[in-house]
Amino acid sequence: MPRKLVWCASIKSLVLLLCTLLGCKSIMSGRTDSNLGGDEGSPTRQFSDYLNPMTEPGKSENGETTPPYLFYEPGYSFPSFRTQVFGEVVTISLHPHMKRLAALGISRLALAPEGKKLAIIFSKKPDASESLLILDLTKNSIDALIDNVYDFGWGDSDTLLFYTLKPYGIPSELYALNQGVSKRLLIATSPGESILIQRGIHDTLRIQKTYTPLRTTVGLLTFENLRKGEIEIPWYDGTALAFNDQGTYVLSYGANRLGELLHYSPHTLNKKVIASGTPERALLGLVEIPQGVILYWGDGHTRSLSIIHSDEIIRSYSPPFPLLQLSGSYSKGLITISGESVLCPPEKLAELRIKGRRIEHSESFKKSICGNVSTSLQATQSRDGTRIPLTLTKLAEREKGLLLYLYGAYGVSLPLHYSERLRFLAEEGFVIALCHVRGGGEFGPHWHEQTRLSGKKLTVEDAESCLLQIEKSYPPSLPVAGFGYSAGGWLLTQLARIRPNYFSALLLDAPMITLPDRANKRSPSHEELEIREELEWNGGKVVTELRGISYPKDTHMFTIIREADNLVIPSSLQEWMNTIRSQVSSHYRINSYLAKNATHLLKLTPHDESSIRSSWKELLGKIVREKAQ
Repeated sequence: MPRKLVWCASIKSLVLLLCTLLGCKSIMSGRTDSNLGGDEGSPTRQFSDYLNPMTEPGKSENGETTPPYLFYEPGYSFPSFRTQVFGEVVTISLHPHMKRLAALGISRLALAPEGKKLAIIFSKKPDASESLLILDLTKNSIDALIDNVYDFGWGDSDTLLFYTLKPYGIPSELYALNQGVSKRLLIATSPGESILIQRGIHDTLRIQKTYTPLRTTVGLLTFENLRKGEIEIPWYDGTALAFNDQGTYVLSYGANRLGELLHYSPHTLNKKVIASGTPERALLGLVEIPQGVILYWGDGHTRSLSIIHSDEIIRSYSPPFPLLQLSGSYSKGLITISGESVLCPPEKLAELRIKGRRIEHSESFKKSICGNVSTSLQATQSRDGTRIPLTLTKLAEREKGLLLYLYGAYGVSLPLHYSERLRFLAEEGFVIALCHVRGGGEFGPHWHEQTRLSGKKLTVEDAESCLLQIEKSYPPSLPVAGFGYSAGGWLLTQLARIRPNYFSALLLDAPMITLPDRANKRSPSHEELEIREELEWNGGKVVTELRGISYPKDTHMFTIIREADNLVIPSSLQEWMNTIRSQVSSHYRINSYLAKNATHLLKLTPHDESSIRSSWKELLGKIVREKAQ
């Protein structure tokens, strides 16, 4: 990203925040370029219409006026849609006045490379749409206000790239905004196809066009060509792309379903295979660094990495137990390698400085300091003979029970990163069992692709095989609980129905029991949404099961209902819970917790999370006592 690119909240990429703007009626009355077809002239409203004076300016020690900068004022928070953090009131320091942006609905903001313009993405109302506001800091005026924008990246101070959303959140069109005029560069060409952009570190824009995980192409656009008006994009079959002076790197799943890293030399476009996935490990992703790429690969249980320069792997690392995941980042000439697991917080393991093809400086790869965690890597066979990884991890304290964690949808792997929730459950004495079923992304897109259409049953069969493996090695005298979030909640209730009386309790967070509400159909995007859902949920044949999930016999249940959930309808989930309560005896606890204003992917407030964990602790204590009787 550009040197002066500033990310809201600074620790995570923030997109699609759902909240209202406070005190921004003046912004609402500004011109909205809804058709994205061009600009008839920029509004001339004063910056003071949107910012309130705070303090008088200051000067540096040598008397020079400091340039604009951004920081965050604590004390306020707002809910988000696709993030894991809460936002804050954003304060902008300008001269001659310090002024505060009178809005909380900001998901991302970034200064242009020369610091003269500021781009802000914000929400006008509580839905999935956002708008892009560009402020000219030299004139205290609005440069552009454009609706329905998903994300952006600065090319230079006069060129900004952004892409828009069709209804239901499918990124579909890529635009270049230059001197107040927007020009469309790309448009999705088939139903369900989405376009994503990512700024590279070599003054390039990486573009991805996706229909399904195995039907993805990536392209490369340099900002130099963009400024010249030369919109020529070389396209490659693959899911990830990186670029440097030595050539282009593409992660492809065409010839090898477990992945190949291809290197295209500059100018000649000669192709060389640098690394290939095997049954023991699949290639999972790339991170671009100036010297080459960081390649991620995994065996289902763990995620490791390799440092690649030009067309050669120069060093590979695997996480030391009990860590499960490595991650690499680049800054100021150093590659930092960190490790973590679901029960172990992130810790730095190594620092590397690369010169040419050799590592000039390397801090020794450390052993993990997470000594009170033990991890066991097991495997089971599904009905069709596929090997399904099963990871068991726990704290050193005495075992009181086991908690099975499932997901298995949309190509999303079970998390290997640190989870405060899972750590809490482990501290309550529960062994955490991660069953890496098909439908996730543990072995690349094909691991997910197998479960589309009629293959959705494979996800359930894989989960059932994990239970059989657990029964072989786990004491039957201790209780088994299940944890499932969203689509994982659907999978967990399916498994509990197949194996009645097995689970002592189910902990469900916004479980998918109904498909998204289609009452407000919007053509033609509504049809595209149906196509994408049908590919995941068996052409509609699973809908009956989704709406008709019955209560798993003799099982306690605790369900989190998110009040502003736009994917799992809160009223339907509440109705489902009420129906279950009417079907069971008072001996079994069928409880729910309503998280106010929480959307589907929002990290809950500390108050909500504390209340939920208190209820979980009481329920888990109850099933431990019941099993001991």
